[in-house]
Amino acid sequence: MKRKIVLTYKKNGTFNQAVLTIDKKSLNILNLKQDEMVVYLSYLNNEIILKKTDNKRVEKIIIDKDGNLKELSKNINLNISHSNKEKGYFNYKLTIPVPIVKAMELDKDPNVDIRVEKNNIIITSLKNKDYKNYIVEEPEEIVFKEEKSEYNQGGKMNNIFTVKVNKGGIGKTFFTVQIGHGLALQGYKVLLITSDSQNNILHYTKNNEKINIDYYVLVRVDINPEIDKYDLSKGLRHAVLYGDNRDLYIKIRENLYFLPTESSIFSESFEKKFDNFIEKKRIEYDYIFIDSIPTMDIDKKFMECSDQLIIPTFCDYSTYEGTLNVIEEVGANKIHSIVINLFKNTKIQKKYYAEFEKSLLGTGIVFPKPIKELSLIENLIENGKTIWESGSKLLIDAQNSFADVISKIIEKRS
Repeated sequence: MKRKIVLTYKKNGTFNQAVLTIDKKSLNILNLKQDEMVVYLSYLNNEIILKKTDNKRVEKIIIDKDGNLKELSKNINLNISHSNKEKGYFNYKLTIPVPIVKAMELDKDPNVDIRVEKNNIIITSLKNKDYKNYIVEEPEEIVFKEEKSEYNQGGKMNNIFTVKVNKGGIGKTFFTVQIGHGLALQGYKVLLITSDSQNNILHYTKNNEKINIDYYVLVRVDINPEIDKYDLSKGLRHAVLYGDNRDLYIKIRENLYFLPTESSIFSESFEKKFDNFIEKKRIEYDYIFIDSIPTMDIDKKFMECSDQLIIPTFCDYSTYEGTLNVIEEVGANKIHSIVINLFKNTKIQKKYYAEFEKSLLGTGIVFPKPIKELSLIENLIENGKTIWESGSKLLIDAQNSFADVISKIIEKRS
């Protein structure tokens, strides 16, 4: 069966989303009950496969060293479109994840083939194939939406996160960069914000090649192979207090932007205006991550403006107790995930890992496998690379742990 995907665009002409209509007859192959609206979607070898979901289905994302999507599996919701409410006629609408759209180039050629094999629905692109004699379903009228994040369908989005720690050295900047870049690689527009005037995010993402000067008009003072230095005379404080403009933002990777801060001193006026500023950014970006200094009063403001917190921690007594105190203080619903960093397979660390598992059971907080202490990760940081920019098999566990966090972030985006 040949179909054409409906593409929608924002007012500025950029791609918004891709929606495929699947008739009820095809979905009967999956043995869905009338009230079932979730299917298991997997992408591999340039094919989309839809299956009936169950509790054993594993969600995962695999991205190669060049940032290309290789595999994606997840549960996904279907929407119902009524063609005739009085007679009860309806179709199912599948919104194809943006990373798959880009990987299959469906935004360039939306024609697909839908076939049934066993109990699966398989969707393949007709790109570069001769389909002129096929009967292709014509698209519905293209809808031009307001210029805002594709996931903001009205109401408040769940897309602002503060990476929260109680002390330094645990890895908040490392986590901020890895999660932000992981989402950016999937086609989401991501903004990183910091309250630290050292702007260490630049060190974690430095590139020996020139920054995209078309987007970032700051003066390079010096070129140092260890770390690039910039004149950061204007940044977060200027954007909030005196007006925002695109020249303040650094494009550190494709789809990944950084707003540095010129000072770690924040006035009462800044705090009052920050709410309005961050709500505007909420609409402009798909996701925002705040890398905040825990010892500063402004940390409270960032936590208030965030939908949820991501907490890096260690497997020792003090950070374990500190993390439990944060849960008690803000409530489990405010915490998205808790991730153990620099894990060593010692008796003591295994003990506290087990304590974390027991304490977090039933809270709904994402608790992936710990990030092991690896010299390879240390070398990547020193060279300004993320874990997604290495093909080493030693990083698979770390990549999978961050992928678990990322997949749950995407799942809760609306």
